[in-house]
Amino acid sequence: MIASPSAEVSAQRNISAERLGAEARSAPEQADIWVRLAIAEGRRKRFTPAVAALSRARALRPADPAIHHVLGRMLFQISQFRRAEVAFTAAIAFQHDHAEAYFYLGRSLGSQRRFSDALHALKRAVFLAPFWPAPASFSGTCHFLLNRHDEAARQFLRAIALDPKAADVHLIYGRALLRAGNRAIAEAQLARAVDLKPTLAKSREFLLLTLCVADMKEDLRSG
Repeated sequence: MIASPSAEVSAQRNISAERLGAEARSAPEQADIWVRLAIAEGRRKRFTPAVAALSRARALRPADPAIHHVLGRMLFQISQFRRAEVAFTAAIAFQHDHAEAYFYLGRSLGSQRRFSDALHALKRAVFLAPFWPAPASFSGTCHFLLNRHDEAARQFLRAIALDPKAADVHLIYGRALLRAGNRAIAEAQLARAVDLKPTLAKSREFLLLTLCVADMKEDLRSG
C-alpha cells in the first residue's frame, strides 16, 4: 500500500522533531536547537511541547525578540492569551518596530475582550506595516465590537483595498454591516466573499448570515 503524500509529510515531520529533540538533549545550551524543535513541534500541531522548548530557548537568550514572538504565537494557538500578551510585549520591548508582534499583541488583547487596548497595538501595527491588510481587518472587528460602526467600516474597506481578494474580510465586513442594519451592502459583501471562496457558502456562519438577510427582507416586505 502506497502512503498518501500527507502521511509521508507527517512522518517526515515526526522524524524531524524526534531528531531535533535528540539534538536538544545532547546540546541543551544551544538556544537555536530549542527554537527549531519548537517550530517542528508547532508544524505537528503539538503546541504544548513547542511552548516548553521555546521556554528553554528564552532562558538561554532572554533578549531575543524572535524567541518571544514565536513563543507568543504558540501560546496564542492554545488560547493562553494572557501569556501570549506577555510574550508579545517582551518581543516589542526588544524590537520596537516589530509589526507582527504588535498585530498579535492586538489579537491577544482582543481575545481577552480588551478591545480598546487591542486597538492601540493594532494602530502601531498599521503604522509599521501600512500595506498589510490583517491589522486593518482586525481593527475593524474591534471597532465594531465597541459599536463604532463607521470606523469599523473604514478599517474593513482599508483591508479590502489592500487585498480585494480576501474572502474572509468581505465576510466579516458583511457581518458587521448586517448587524448595523445595512442589509443591501451586507448582502453584496457576502456574495463577494462566496465568489472569492466558494467553500464559505457551506460554513455555519455564512448560513446564519444569509438567514438574517432573508429575515430582514421579510421584515421590509411585511412592513
